[in-house]
Amino acid sequence: VLLSTSDVDGLPEFARAAWSTSFLPTLYDSLACASKPWDLPGDGSDMVKFIQEILDSVYPGTGYQVKLNDRIFSMARDRINEKRTYFGRQSIKIVTAFFATEPYANKPKVIAKYAKWATRKDGPGVWRVPTPIDCVVPSESPDYIAPKDLFESQFVIELLAPFLKWCKGSHVKPNGAVAMAATGIERAFSMFEKTGKHTDVGQFSFERVGTVVNDYVTNSQKFS
Repeated sequence: VLLSTSDVDGLPEFARAAWSTSFLPTLYDSLACASKPWDLPGDGSDMVKFIQEILDSVYPGTGYQVKLNDRIFSMARDRINEKRTYFGRQSIKIVTAFFATEPYANKPKVIAKYAKWATRKDGPGVWRVPTPIDCVVPSESPDYIAPKDLFESQFVIELLAPFLKWCKGSHVKPNGAVAMAATGIERAFSMFEKTGKHTDVGQFSFERVGTVVNDYVTNSQKFS
């Protein structure tokens, strides 16, 4: 989506033309490929350095020095935060829409049953072919039916696809984005698993889901 003229007001002249077509996609790519998406620099000097490196790669030779809280810094920081929280917001919409269809619509018990299955480590939240819901034997058991195609569930793909379109398109696997998507979907299903109705489980933040994201990054790297 191209930014309106008002969105780039205040940017240096050299940055305006390629802001939405090159700078932002490169910025989002750095988030998508991050090994620890929540560990990207915060609001201080590390973030200045981080944005400076991206700016120099997109606009070589300008000599522009990013400063704390200048227009480039503020807009880049806000877009990073916005895209991180996208995974939390959009995953809830996806799961809520899924439960609004048959055979789940207005059936809390049926919804809760599916949600509990979806949040299992081998469930349909993140696997394209999950372990059957009634297969509850240990994974070491010869009777266990293993899931297939991690991170290829309909939910993860629906959440991840729009984000990747915003990115530059690195040759590095987007482990960070995959992990954020899987975590978002797991969190969204967890909202329904107790009662079959939407309940608050806290913000999509490092404090709440950081460890889960990092674990999914590790799993994503294993399946690279």
